[in-house]
Amino acid sequence: MHNDYYRLAGADANPYLVMATVLIGMLYGLEQVNDTELPDILNNAPLLPLFQQDALTLFAQCDYLKAALGIEFSRYWIHSRLMELSAFEGIVTAEETHFPS
Repeated sequence: MHNDYYRLAGADANPYLVMATVLIGMLYGLEQVNDTELPDILNNAPLLPLFQQDALTLFAQCDYLKAALGIEFSRYWIHSRLMELSAFEGIVTAEETHFPS
């Protein structure tokens, strides 16, 4: 039995990139994951990044995803998102982007 987990993408997400990453994730699960070793996802949901910088860091560490999307594309995409994030943080203050803990 396979479980599918999908976190809704933002309205500004590229729909082609979203679909590609969803399919890559499914392929990874079919090829690389042993179902008997999976945690109970309903009671132990994986922690997902809240901030773009954290998501970019995770993406940069995911060799399978970078290989599937293409190393050059992945390098360019990460760099362009970091530049976009830097520009955004230059306009919006830290107090506006971080929620109190």
